[in-house]
Amino acid sequence: MSISKFRIAKPKITKFLDRYPESVFKRSELATILREHRGTWGLAKKTTINEFINDLLDDTSFKQIDFPFLSRKETRYVWRDVALLTIANDTRHHTAPRALVRPAPLPYKGTASMVSMPNESTPHHCHAFDKKVLATFD
Repeated sequence: MSISKFRIAKPKITKFLDRYPESVFKRSELATILREHRGTWGLAKKTTINEFINDLLDDTSFKQIDFPFLSRKETRYVWRDVALLTIANDTRHHTAPRALVRPAPLPYKGTASMVSMPNESTPHHCHAFDKKVLATFD
């Protein structure tokens, strides 16, 4: 079994990402980085951005974070550990994720109708937030 070109290039890619001034990336930014450094990393010309991102997610400390905003879904890719607030600020979007807030009038004083109830599709980190908010109304 042959070693993939990505595995061979992985030390160069991780060194590049460690030194890069940003840790949060849009898909388009990763596409630019791939296009500019593909040759120096020794990656095949046929390597697509999807393959590159999947290799990063599968074989490095890269993470994908999805923000399900009401108007659209935003995806960011994160290198190593970055504060969630830093990632969210990168979206430059002032609408709260639908997993956290549902626009609804308060039916009566003191209820938590603005906070949605967690379900199986709610990201795990949102469950803890919902529990804390709901506990304040008990």
